[in-house]
Amino acid sequence: MDNENSNFRMANNSILSVIDIAEGNIHPINTDIFPPEKSAEEYERELKTFLLNYTKITEKELRPTFDLILLGVGRDGHTASLFTDEDYMEKDERWVKAVPVPDVAPKVARITITLRVINKARWVIFMVAGENKFEIIDKVIKEQRGGNSKLPAGKVRPEKGKTFWFIAEK
Repeated sequence: MDNENSNFRMANNSILSVIDIAEGNIHPINTDIFPPEKSAEEYERELKTFLLNYTKITEKELRPTFDLILLGVGRDGHTASLFTDEDYMEKDERWVKAVPVPDVAPKVARITITLRVINKARWVIFMVAGENKFEIIDKVIKEQRGGNSKLPAGKVRPEKGKTFWFIAEK
């Protein structure tokens, strides 16, 4: 989690460490577990256990509903390590998935929550920085409005929630 490419490190340094949030409500993915598939299984188990304890519902009633999911967008329109050539993006029943090494930097195996989980969230916030992303953000938002996006970030459409965009030049 100290890796310079860690999304959790970035979120923790810029947001989580400066707001009043219970540490037990923060769930970073343990990327030290190998292989990545095992890490994904462990993380899914952790999320389900947390929700079962937090909501006091039965396992049969358990659904992946989170209050907030924070995302970014890559220059190619990917989000949450979901890439355009991944056919499991919308169909997978899993909550968390190990993702093959993508053809974008950094070229490492990744672990992600699935689009199914993201689209069950009450709020999804995209935080994006960099002038080099304006064009892809424009395309994502237009495709989202059209309802037929090919880009993973454009497929983020919470079923009962809302999407917010925070965009900075730098």
